[in-house]
Amino acid sequence: MGHQNNTLSMRETNINVALQSTLFEKIKDLAKTLNIAWPRLVVIALADYIRRHEARESLLADIDAAHAEDEDESELTVVQHMRSTHRKLIEGEW
Repeated sequence: MGHQNNTLSMRETNINVALQSTLFEKIKDLAKTLNIAWPRLVVIALADYIRRHEARESLLADIDAAHAEDEDESELTVVQHMRSTHRKLIEGEW
């Protein structure tokens, strides 16, 4: 049986993006400080932005789910209170 290469290859897509010259200069300066190529810095920054956005969306979904659970519990408490009050009101009428 032959040896298989398990390395995943990533397909790259070249794009053209218009940047303000001041932003582009900041990108180049930071890339130079970090000792990486500026296109690599852009890729890292975009990947980090997407990761943080997805984490924020996940956190919001978790908060919404927790809030929905709280609403269900509070609604249950209200219903139980209403039943108790109703029983007291109709007690002895039957």
